[in-house]
Amino acid sequence: MIALNFTFICMLKQPKNTSSTMILTNTAEEDINTSPKLEYYYNQNQKSSLMWASAIGSMIATFPFNYLYTKFGAKYVFFAAGIISTIATAFIPIAAEAGIIWFLILRFFQGISYGADFAAIGILCSRWASLKQNGVFISILTTFTHIASTITNPVSGILCESRFGWPSVYYSHAAVSLIMFILWLIFYCDDPAKHKSVSAIELEKIHRNKTETHKNMESYVPYKEICKNPVILAVWFNAFVDIVSAMFLTTYIPTYINSVLHYGIGNTGWLAALPTLAHLPVKFLSGHLSDKIN
Repeated sequence: MIALNFTFICMLKQPKNTSSTMILTNTAEEDINTSPKLEYYYNQNQKSSLMWASAIGSMIATFPFNYLYTKFGAKYVFFAAGIISTIATAFIPIAAEAGIIWFLILRFFQGISYGADFAAIGILCSRWASLKQNGVFISILTTFTHIASTITNPVSGILCESRFGWPSVYYSHAAVSLIMFILWLIFYCDDPAKHKSVSAIELEKIHRNKTETHKNMESYVPYKEICKNPVILAVWFNAFVDIVSAMFLTTYIPTYINSVLHYGIGNTGWLAALPTLAHLPVKFLSGHLSDKIN
């Protein structure tokens, strides 16, 4: 889903010949051997719609996925969401050629699969984290967007400048996504007690001081009372600010570096990865300190 933020700068103003083009950056000139690439132009309203399509899909899907996880477990539900994401990502170059409506539909489905991530974090922490390691688990699991941006931006820059062009960004991400979700299906288990690699000592640590309700996740959830709790509301507000600021940064920083600072596509990829990379150690440390303070 994040790849779109970068490929916007690759999809536009592509040279239609096979000659060598000189691109001026802040530090040096990069000689880029370009080949014929698909070229599209989207106005600002269309770009905004493509961004909002995934956001709407994510908002709609988050609570249904939470219900599905509680009802059926995360293993197959999350795998299904991953397959939706993989297919949508793989078909984006075709949708871009077919028209903006098809592009919007695939972005909506990408957003739906993205909504599965947030709901999965809660169930993974409840099932697999000990009460003394919740902070570490949450800090690691909530870095998926930052890790994705750190990897996606430089890789997208390299692929955009290759002879395969920007469509290869989506094909490669879809291939990696498929592999990762197959590994998830093979190795993940909803119940730590049934996982062949979990020892009795590890299982005891995971379940220590947890009630049966906590372990089985089969009781009624008092959503109304949760929504009225001031502590929960404060946490939600902080999470909202964090997510909005992070998404704003990851969405627009490639365009800013390329269009305003005038770096080439390759350098833009590496530079766009730096802010999210710098965020990771701080988040890991915060999770560790949270457990220690509690």
